[in-house]
Amino acid sequence: MTQIRDKLQIIGTAIENATEQYTRTKNSVQLLAVSKRHPIQAIQEAYQAGQTAFGENYVQELVEKAEALSELDIEWHFIGPLQSNKTKQIATIASWVHTIDRLKIAQRLNELGCVSKEGKWECSNATKVVAFCNGATCKQSPTAIKIMIAEGYPADRIYYYRGGIQSWILRWLTVTEKEGH
Repeated sequence: MTQIRDKLQIIGTAIENATEQYTRTKNSVQLLAVSKRHPIQAIQEAYQAGQTAFGENYVQELVEKAEALSELDIEWHFIGPLQSNKTKQIATIASWVHTIDRLKIAQRLNELGCVSKEGKWECSNATKVVAFCNGATCKQSPTAIKIMIAEGYPADRIYYYRGGIQSWILRWLTVTEKEGH
């Protein structure tokens, strides 16, 4: 076994144990492997070990890796800050965008993913967005979401986390590794 495969198995077991302990349904928690600054070979190893969801922090790195690994069925997540001039690149690659901090970004992703048909939005190809609030109050996030919905972005494509851990709906847990562990 490879070191990557071993680590994925350990994490997978920990996730299974946690879902049992907290009576979550099986497979309701997914591991998102953050692959930023890791070589393509490491992503290939993780993929061969069963990991299919990968997160990237930099647009150019995501573009390069997605192109190099296009033969694999990878679910790419963009987890870094996004400039509006790079939304087209992200919308054509990422299944999820985790960092919407301005209405302009949401509007650009909306333009690139949803199609208005007869007063309804067809969004099967729309990028899913995650609005994240890391604090007890985040006035801008609910306001931005309301504007996104008013502008036509479908509410069912927006995932919002706010407040303390108690009020989170856990979709992913980001875990970082310390050197030598």
